[in-house]
Amino acid sequence: MEFAVSQVILVHYKESEYKMWSGVKRTEEENAESRGKPLVVECELNSEEELITVNRSPIFSLCKWDVESDPKLDFKKMMKLVE
Repeated sequence: MEFAVSQVILVHYKESEYKMWSGVKRTEEENAESRGKPLVVECELNSEEELITVNRSPIFSLCKWDVESDPKLDFKKMMKLVE
């Protein structure tokens, strides 16, 4: 069985709803979204939503935190290896 937990954080401000964070947690470890460090985020309602992948878990967020994302996959290079 694969561990996968949906995460969504919504903020209600001045009669509007903002999705600050959505993702899928794929490991049970505490603070896996920040590679085990305490998860301290800074979020701005007017930020552009960004995709970051940490420990193979995709996170769409308006927030920033001290974490290094997974390396970007080079699909063209991967396809050449398969050929």
